[in-house]
This record gives sequence, C-alpha cells and structure tokens, in this order.
Amino acid sequence: MVTRKNLITHCYRKSVGNTMLNDNKLLMLSLISMSSKKGWLGITKLQKLSFLMEYLLSKNNKRAFDYEFFMYDLGPISKEVYDDFQFLLNEELIIENERGIRLSEHGNSIYEQFREIVPKDINSAMQSIIDEYASMKTAELVKSVHKMRIRLSEGIITRVGSLPRCTTVLPKPLATTFRIGKEYLETFRIMCDKPLMQTIRQARKKGSKSRPYEPLVSSS
Repeated sequence: MVTRKNLITHCYRKSVGNTMLNDNKLLMLSLISMSSKKGWLGITKLQKLSFLMEYLLSKNNKRAFDYEFFMYDLGPISKEVYDDFQFLLNEELIIENERGIRLSEHGNSIYEQFREIVPKDINSAMQSIIDEYASMKTAELVKSVHKMRIRLSEGIITRVGSLPRCTTVLPKPLATTFRIGKEYLETFRIMCDKPLMQTIRQARKKGSKSRPYEPLVSSS
C-alpha cells in the first residue's frame, strides 16, 4: 500500500536529513522569526516561503538552504525543511500550537546572538519574500505559488502547478552562499543544548559564590 509518507520518501530519492547542527537550521530560525511576525505560520507556509526564497536567490546563481525541492500536492516541498523543522521543535527552539509556529524564548535568544552573521544578500532575499508573501493565508499562498512561472534547470519555462508529482523544481545546490565558521558553529551547538547550557549557568552561579582562589604558600 502506497502511503503519503512512503510517496514523499520515494519522490525525494536522495534523503540527506540528519540531526547535526548546520547552517540550514540557523537560517530556518531566522525565517521562522521574521515570517511569524507577519501572520500565522504553519509548516505548509514555511515550505512555500523556503522555496520562494531559494528560487529568488537562484536567479542570481545563489542558494542559502542546502535543500532540494520537488513537486507535491500543495506545491514545491523539501524533505529537509521537515527534518530541520522537527529538529528545532525537538530541541525546543521553536513552538508549534494553535497560534502557529514561532520561536521559543530559548530559540529567540539564540537567534538574537547569531542574526548578524547572516549575509546581507540572503537576509535581503528573505525579507523581500516575507514582505510579499508571509501575510497571506496558507491557501492563498499555495494558489499563488501554483500560478508562478519558473525556469527549470533544463531551461524549460512552465507554471509550477502544471508540474507532475515528484518533479524536481529546485535541485540540491552544489554549494551554498552561507556557511557558518567552525567557531560560530560550535557556539551554536552549545547554545542549542539546553541541558548543557543549564549546567554552564549553574557552574557560573556556583563559581560566583565561591571564595577567591588562595594560592598555597609555605608556612616557614
């Protein structure tokens, strides 16, 4: 029996989802933070905004997310968007409830620490897409994306809505414009680990109350 989950996995063909921290997850925090302030945000809208941002960048031979997008019922989707969304949710960096998807207090704290390292061209593309589409209702956004005319990698120009299921709309990029330096990535990893951060805070708190270090000296 072919299930929705199996079909998505079959369509994707080259799953690269993992639980490691990387540039994608930091960019996803940025996209969620900025777009959730414009209106209700769900996973379908997040998928579409991610695609629109990537397609806009691709026109200038740039890519931000390391994602492949393929056609499905509600338009282009990426398995990695689901993977990174689920990671951020599991790590309690984002919240999903009747109010939609948004950053948690912990997630916002991390976002504020790292927002300045996102390159201006990527941030500009993200802001442009958010300003134009984020306030739309999900159904309206899906309809708008279906009406888009896009150029596929083969040079063919067509409407998104006319593409068959599983057609690759945006291939996985060979390289992305944005890469976090090792020192930032390690800090990002530590800050995302809530138990580790609590341990560090407790150690600092205890250290602030301890006696100053007194070196040993000879009694003679």
